Amino acid sequence: MQSDRSPKKLSYFTSVEYSKTGTGRLGLTFPGFFLLERILLFSLLTLLVTFSPWAGKPADAATGYAGAFLRLGAGSRAMAMGDAFVALAEDATAGYCNPAGLSQSRSTQLLLQHSERFAGVVKNDLIAVVIPGKAEQSFGVSLFRIGVNDIKYTKLKDPTKPLDLSQNRPYVSKRVSATDWALYLSFGHRMRSGFSAGSSLKLILRKLGNNTAFGYGIDLGFLYRPLPTLSIGANLSDLFCTPVRWDTGAGDVITPSARVGLACCWPVALLCGELTSAFELKAEKESARYDLNFSSGVEYRFRNLLALRLGSQQGMFTAGAGLRMYNRLDIDYAFLQHEDLNNSHRVSIAAQF
Repeated sequence: MQSDRSPKKLSYFTSVEYSKTGTGRLGLTFPGFFLLERILLFSLLTLLVTFSPWAGKPADAATGYAGAFLRLGAGSRAMAMGDAFVALAEDATAGYCNPAGLSQSRSTQLLLQHSERFAGVVKNDLIAVVIPGKAEQSFGVSLFRIGVNDIKYTKLKDPTKPLDLSQNRPYVSKRVSATDWALYLSFGHRMRSGFSAGSSLKLILRKLGNNTAFGYGIDLGFLYRPLPTLSIGANLSDLFCTPVRWDTGAGDVITPSARVGLACCWPVALLCGELTSAFELKAEKESARYDLNFSSGVEYRFRNLLALRLGSQQGMFTAGAGLRMYNRLDIDYAFLQHEDLNNSHRVSIAAQF
């Protein structure tokens, strides 16, 4: 939600006069041009490093599923609304969903999330922090962990002979674990009336048994609010292709993906609350081509205390609820339907300081 602000002049980076509705006129000063110059230089360096010999060629990528672990979503509120959150992200999850939304944060926030997918086989944890800065800037740090334990490696009793359940049965030779880590270093900046932009630099560490892999990439996000009740968001992930190099010499490349969304909210005086709806279109490369997936969600919030949510993510049903305590602590729950495997549950806690 967009909060009221008293008239304030932003110095150093920009000269902007904002009214209480958040509207204003932009006058970019010389330091502001210096900031844009640094952003462009950083993007150029990232592009050059990404396509360096170390990164390998895109043809080295195994499949389009190399970045699947980065698409599990962040935050129980977002997931309960079908993950249609790119136009709503304004909390600590914005570093993942849309870094431009960090600029909407007015207080420091810490978010913790835990989920166990598919009967507890896959464990997903998140810790995220957003810290508001000066001149409509905010910074965020997000750390993801996805882990699977007790993966069994099997061998035949006699590898020279074919499989035979009576004479040559397979046996468990060893047990290993697989863990994926992703660190997002994010920045959001409000550049003009209703318009924000942001970027996330992400570092990836993957471990499978005794082998490790390292990767890095960049995401860009944009957020536009033409009206206090309407927002439009976009996020471009792995913009220059994200290389992931294993210590064995093998390499994967996470292909770019995009998400564009629209969200609107309006008060419902009769029910003493507020209704928010969100729609999102995602373009992700799962195989040889890009697939378009539609998500949507709705939230009803009663007196800013209790929230009820419904959504649809790629045709799967989602739902959840949220409770705000002491006006500083949010506890959210999400239910995620799965067609073939067990349904999932997700819980997150966010505290504002």
